[in-house]
Amino acid sequence: MTSLRLSRPLGKPWLGYYGRYGQYERYATLQRRVSNERGFTFTDESRSKSAQARNYSTSFSVPTSEGVIQPGTHVLDFCRKYQISFPSVLRRASGVQLTPNPLGIGVMISEKHCFNKHSLKYLDKYEQPFTKTIFDIYIAQKKQPLWYSVFSVPVTTPLPCKEGARRLRHAFRDALAARGYDRDGRKMDTDGPIVDMHGTVSLICGNPKAACNLKFPELVKHTNKIVAGIENMLARDKYGVFINPIQNQKSNKGQSARTAWKTMDRSSKDKAQNRARAYR
Repeated sequence: MTSLRLSRPLGKPWLGYYGRYGQYERYATLQRRVSNERGFTFTDESRSKSAQARNYSTSFSVPTSEGVIQPGTHVLDFCRKYQISFPSVLRRASGVQLTPNPLGIGVMISEKHCFNKHSLKYLDKYEQPFTKTIFDIYIAQKKQPLWYSVFSVPVTTPLPCKEGARRLRHAFRDALAARGYDRDGRKMDTDGPIVDMHGTVSLICGNPKAACNLKFPELVKHTNKIVAGIENMLARDKYGVFINPIQNQKSNKGQSARTAWKTMDRSSKDKAQNRARAYR
Protein backbone atom coordinates (compact mmCIF):
# COMPACT_ATOMS: atom_id res chain seq x y z
CA MET A 1 0.00 0.00 0.00
CA THR A 2 1.31 3.47 -0.89
CA SER A 3 0.62 6.79 0.81
CA LEU A 4 -0.74 9.33 -1.65
CA ARG A 5 0.56 12.20 0.47
CA LEU A 6 4.14 11.01 0.80
CA SER A 7 4.33 8.88 -2.38
CA ARG A 8 6.27 6.17 -0.58
CA PRO A 9 5.47 2.73 0.88
CA LEU A 10 4.05 2.93 4.37
CA GLY A 11 6.38 1.86 7.16
CA LYS A 12 9.55 2.88 5.30
CA PRO A 13 11.41 6.06 6.23
CA TRP A 14 11.72 8.87 3.74
CA LEU A 15 15.34 9.90 3.32
CA GLY A 16 14.43 13.49 2.58
CA TYR A 17 12.62 14.01 5.88
CA TYR A 18 14.74 15.71 8.58
CA GLY A 19 12.37 15.83 11.50
CA ARG A 20 9.42 17.85 12.61
CA TYR A 21 10.70 21.16 11.21
CA GLY A 22 12.29 19.87 8.02
CA GLN A 23 15.38 21.64 6.72
CA TYR A 24 15.08 24.37 9.38
CA GLU A 25 15.92 21.84 12.11
CA ARG A 26 19.26 21.12 10.44
CA TYR A 27 19.89 24.86 10.02
CA ALA A 28 19.09 25.57 13.68
CA THR A 29 21.41 22.77 14.80
CA LEU A 30 24.20 24.20 12.63
CA GLN A 31 23.58 27.66 14.04
CA ARG A 32 23.93 26.32 17.58
CA ARG A 33 27.25 24.69 16.73
CA VAL A 34 28.65 27.80 15.09
CA SER A 35 27.43 30.00 17.93
CA ASN A 36 29.04 27.74 20.51
CA GLU A 37 32.35 28.27 18.71
CA ARG A 38 31.84 32.03 18.99
CA GLY A 39 31.43 31.84 22.74
CA PHE A 40 27.66 32.27 23.07
CA THR A 41 25.76 30.11 25.54
CA PHE A 42 23.04 27.93 24.04
CA THR A 43 20.96 25.08 25.33
CA ASP A 44 21.85 21.43 25.07
CA GLU A 45 20.28 19.37 22.28
CA SER A 46 19.02 16.84 24.82
CA ARG A 47 16.64 19.34 26.50
CA SER A 48 12.97 19.60 25.67
CA LYS A 49 12.00 21.38 22.47
CA SER A 50 9.86 23.97 24.26
CA ALA A 51 12.76 24.98 26.51
CA GLN A 52 15.12 24.99 23.51
CA ALA A 53 12.92 27.30 21.48
CA ARG A 54 12.46 29.70 24.37
CA ASN A 55 16.15 29.90 25.26
CA TYR A 56 17.31 29.93 21.65
CA SER A 57 15.15 32.95 20.82
CA THR A 58 16.17 34.97 23.88
CA SER A 59 19.88 34.17 23.85
CA PHE A 60 20.67 37.22 21.70
CA SER A 61 18.95 39.62 24.13
CA VAL A 62 21.92 39.51 26.50
CA PRO A 63 23.59 42.96 26.53
CA THR A 64 26.79 42.97 24.51
CA SER A 65 29.57 45.15 25.90
CA GLU A 66 32.84 46.08 24.32
CA GLY A 67 34.72 43.96 26.84
CA VAL A 68 33.66 40.71 25.13
CA ILE A 69 34.11 41.98 21.56
CA GLN A 70 37.17 40.70 19.72
CA PRO A 71 37.25 42.64 16.43
CA GLY A 72 38.61 40.82 13.43
CA THR A 73 41.09 42.08 10.88
CA HIS A 74 38.28 43.20 8.58
CA VAL A 75 36.92 45.47 11.36
CA LEU A 76 40.36 46.88 12.22
CA ASP A 77 41.09 47.58 8.55
CA PHE A 78 37.77 49.40 8.28
CA CYS A 79 38.57 51.50 11.37
CA ARG A 80 41.97 52.51 10.02
CA LYS A 81 40.63 53.36 6.58
CA TYR A 82 37.66 55.48 7.68
CA GLN A 83 39.04 56.76 11.02
CA ILE A 84 36.30 55.31 13.22
CA SER A 85 37.03 54.25 16.79
CA PHE A 86 35.39 52.08 19.41
CA PRO A 87 33.34 53.66 22.24
CA SER A 88 36.18 53.11 24.71
CA VAL A 89 37.68 56.46 23.63
CA LEU A 90 34.62 58.34 24.96
CA ARG A 91 35.28 60.36 28.12
CA ARG A 92 33.12 62.46 30.39
CA ALA A 93 32.69 66.05 29.21
CA SER A 94 34.33 68.02 32.00
CA GLY A 95 33.24 71.34 30.49
CA VAL A 96 29.51 70.57 30.80
CA GLN A 97 28.01 71.89 34.03
CA LEU A 98 24.53 70.50 34.74
CA THR A 99 23.56 71.72 38.20
CA PRO A 100 20.93 70.88 39.17
CA ASN A 101 20.56 67.72 37.12
CA PRO A 102 17.12 66.19 37.86
CA LEU A 103 17.25 64.03 34.71
CA GLY A 104 20.54 62.39 35.69
CA ILE A 105 22.06 63.21 32.29
CA GLY A 106 25.57 61.96 31.62
CA VAL A 107 27.58 63.44 28.74
CA MET A 108 30.46 61.56 27.12
CA ILE A 109 32.38 62.94 24.17
CA SER A 110 35.30 62.27 21.88
CA GLU A 111 36.96 64.17 19.06
CA LYS A 112 36.85 60.96 17.03
CA HIS A 113 33.91 59.29 15.35
CA CYS A 114 32.90 56.21 17.34
CA PHE A 115 30.74 53.17 16.73
CA ASN A 116 27.34 53.05 18.34
CA LYS A 117 26.99 50.69 21.29
CA HIS A 118 24.25 48.70 19.53
CA SER A 119 26.53 48.01 16.54
CA LEU A 120 29.26 46.24 18.52
CA LYS A 121 27.58 42.82 18.32
CA TYR A 122 28.21 42.82 14.55
CA LEU A 123 31.89 43.75 14.85
CA ASP A 124 33.46 40.60 16.26
CA LYS A 125 36.19 38.52 14.63
CA TYR A 126 33.63 36.52 12.61
CA GLU A 127 32.33 38.41 9.60
CA GLN A 128 28.54 38.25 9.84
CA PRO A 129 26.09 38.77 6.96
CA PHE A 130 24.94 42.11 8.42
CA THR A 131 28.47 43.44 8.95
CA LYS A 132 28.77 44.86 5.43
CA THR A 133 25.48 46.71 5.87
CA ILE A 134 26.76 48.20 9.13
CA PHE A 135 29.93 49.34 7.36
CA ASP A 136 27.90 50.98 4.58
CA ILE A 137 25.81 52.85 7.16
CA TYR A 138 28.92 54.28 8.85
CA ILE A 139 30.53 55.17 5.50
CA ALA A 140 27.45 57.23 4.61
CA GLN A 141 27.45 58.77 8.10
CA LYS A 142 31.04 60.01 7.71
CA LYS A 143 29.64 63.00 5.82
CA GLN A 144 28.24 64.27 9.12
CA PRO A 145 30.88 65.97 11.30
CA LEU A 146 28.99 65.49 14.60
CA TRP A 147 27.68 62.09 15.67
CA TYR A 148 25.40 61.89 18.69
CA SER A 149 23.26 59.24 20.31
CA VAL A 150 20.94 59.14 23.31
CA PHE A 151 20.44 56.16 25.65
CA SER A 152 18.18 55.73 28.65
CA VAL A 153 19.18 53.72 31.69
CA PRO A 154 16.68 50.82 31.82
CA VAL A 155 15.32 51.60 35.28
CA THR A 156 11.69 51.40 34.16
CA THR A 157 9.55 49.91 31.40
CA PRO A 158 10.67 50.26 27.76
CA LEU A 159 8.06 52.87 26.80
CA PRO A 160 9.30 55.66 29.16
CA CYS A 161 12.89 54.81 28.26
CA LYS A 162 12.26 55.21 24.53
CA GLU A 163 10.11 58.30 24.95
CA GLY A 164 12.59 59.96 27.31
CA ALA A 165 15.47 59.31 24.90
CA ARG A 166 13.41 60.62 21.98
CA ARG A 167 12.51 63.88 23.78
CA LEU A 168 16.10 64.40 24.92
CA ARG A 169 17.36 63.87 21.36
CA HIS A 170 14.80 66.36 20.04
CA ALA A 171 15.81 68.91 22.67
CA PHE A 172 19.49 68.43 21.80
CA ARG A 173 18.77 69.22 18.14
CA ASP A 174 16.83 72.33 19.14
CA ALA A 175 19.78 73.42 21.27
CA LEU A 176 22.10 73.00 18.28
CA ALA A 177 19.80 75.15 16.18
CA ALA A 178 19.61 77.80 18.90
CA ARG A 179 23.42 78.19 18.79
CA GLY A 180 23.54 78.39 14.99
CA TYR A 181 24.24 74.74 14.07
CA ASP A 182 22.31 72.37 11.85
CA ARG A 183 21.40 68.89 13.01
CA ASP A 184 24.74 67.51 11.73
CA GLY A 185 26.88 69.97 13.71
CA ARG A 186 27.74 72.40 10.88
CA LYS A 187 27.75 76.11 11.60
CA MET A 188 25.13 77.83 9.45
CA ASP A 189 26.91 81.19 9.73
CA THR A 190 30.51 80.63 8.64
CA ASP A 191 31.69 84.22 9.19
CA GLY A 192 33.07 83.36 12.63
CA PRO A 193 36.08 81.22 13.50
CA ILE A 194 33.97 78.08 14.11
CA VAL A 195 32.92 76.07 11.06
CA ASP A 196 31.56 72.91 12.67
CA MET A 197 31.77 70.55 15.62
CA HIS A 198 33.49 67.26 14.95
CA GLY A 199 33.36 64.11 17.06
CA THR A 200 30.94 61.89 18.95
CA VAL A 201 28.55 62.83 21.74
CA SER A 202 26.77 60.21 23.83
CA LEU A 203 23.97 61.34 26.14
CA ILE A 204 22.86 58.96 28.91
CA CYS A 205 19.53 59.73 30.56
CA GLY A 206 19.51 58.34 34.08
CA ASN A 207 15.89 59.29 34.85
CA PRO A 208 13.75 58.66 31.75
CA LYS A 209 10.46 59.19 33.61
CA ALA A 210 11.53 62.71 34.53
CA ALA A 211 12.49 63.32 30.89
CA CYS A 212 8.98 62.30 29.86
CA ASN A 213 7.20 64.47 32.44
CA LEU A 214 9.39 67.57 32.22
CA LYS A 215 8.08 70.39 30.06
CA PHE A 216 9.93 70.65 26.77
CA PRO A 217 11.22 74.24 27.23
CA GLU A 218 12.78 73.17 30.53
CA LEU A 219 14.33 70.18 28.79
CA VAL A 220 15.84 72.47 26.15
CA LYS A 221 17.46 74.55 28.91
CA HIS A 222 19.43 71.48 30.00
CA THR A 223 20.52 70.64 26.44
CA ASN A 224 21.57 74.27 25.88
CA LYS A 225 24.08 73.84 28.69
CA ILE A 226 25.30 70.62 27.07
CA VAL A 227 25.82 72.22 23.65
CA ALA A 228 27.54 75.24 25.21
CA GLY A 229 29.94 72.93 27.04
CA ILE A 230 30.83 70.62 24.14
CA GLU A 231 31.24 73.53 21.71
CA ASN A 232 34.46 74.57 23.42
CA MET A 233 35.88 71.06 23.04
CA LEU A 234 34.67 69.90 19.60
CA ALA A 235 34.71 73.16 17.57
CA ARG A 236 36.89 73.26 14.44
CA ASP A 237 38.02 76.08 12.17
CA LYS A 238 37.91 76.24 8.39
CA TYR A 239 41.14 74.23 8.15
CA GLY A 240 39.69 71.32 10.08
CA VAL A 241 41.81 72.01 13.16
CA PHE A 242 40.29 71.88 16.64
CA ILE A 243 40.24 75.31 18.25
CA ASN A 244 40.46 73.95 21.81
CA PRO A 245 41.75 70.37 21.62
CA ILE A 246 40.67 68.08 24.42
CA GLN A 247 44.28 66.94 24.92
CA ASN A 248 45.29 70.49 25.89
CA GLN A 249 42.55 70.81 28.47
CA LYS A 250 42.66 69.56 32.03
CA SER A 251 42.69 65.77 32.11
CA ASN A 252 39.41 64.24 33.12
CA LYS A 253 39.66 61.49 35.70
CA GLY A 254 35.98 60.69 35.49
CA GLN A 255 34.34 57.45 34.66
CA SER A 256 35.15 55.94 31.29
CA ALA A 257 32.52 54.89 28.78
CA ARG A 258 33.03 51.17 29.35
CA THR A 259 32.65 51.55 33.13
CA ALA A 260 29.56 53.70 32.71
CA TRP A 261 27.87 51.12 30.49
CA LYS A 262 28.76 48.33 32.89
CA THR A 263 27.18 50.40 35.67
CA MET A 264 24.06 50.86 33.55
CA ASP A 265 23.80 47.11 32.89
CA ARG A 266 24.41 46.36 36.57
CA SER A 267 21.73 48.83 37.67
CA SER A 268 19.21 47.33 35.24
CA LYS A 269 19.89 43.85 36.60
CA ASP A 270 19.45 45.09 40.18
CA LYS A 271 16.15 46.73 39.27
CA ALA A 272 14.92 43.52 37.64
CA GLN A 273 15.86 41.49 40.71
CA ASN A 274 14.11 43.95 43.00
CA ARG A 275 10.93 43.77 40.91
CA ALA A 276 11.08 39.96 40.99
CA ARG A 277 11.37 39.98 44.79
CA ALA A 278 8.44 42.36 45.08
CA TYR A 279 6.15 39.98 43.18
CA ARG A 280 7.06 36.99 45.35
